[in-house]
Amino acid sequence: MDIARIVDYEARFPLDLWHPATGETLGVRFLIRSLESDAARAVTLRHMDEASQLAIRGRSVEAATQVQWLAEKAAACVVSWDWGENKYRGETPEYSRKAAEAMFREQVWMRDDVLGAAANIANFIMPPQTV
Repeated sequence: MDIARIVDYEARFPLDLWHPATGETLGVRFLIRSLESDAARAVTLRHMDEASQLAIRGRSVEAATQVQWLAEKAAACVVSWDWGENKYRGETPEYSRKAAEAMFREQVWMRDDVLGAAANIANFIMPPQTV
């Protein structure tokens, strides 16, 4: 068994959105990668560098910036999405990282679903026969 192959941080995981109050499926699916993927890690490292630069100058990261960073981190985890017959603000949104960021700034529950699933290592464990 190759221990290094147990978890594939670049693997894709299908995340189905559920209504936050009723638990009913919404028919929207995000294809996500791990928070430890190269794309998400690059965003995290950029944020850490920015926070370090502020700290050197005796400043801290403002709350609004921290919220923006959460949206950026979640957007970095989304590879694509399928809205099915659903709309967002009257339209079927086309995927782009910028569109995902904007949506996650507004729809905190979606952002939190993505970040939670992207942080769950169980979603990126490879089947035993591939290890």
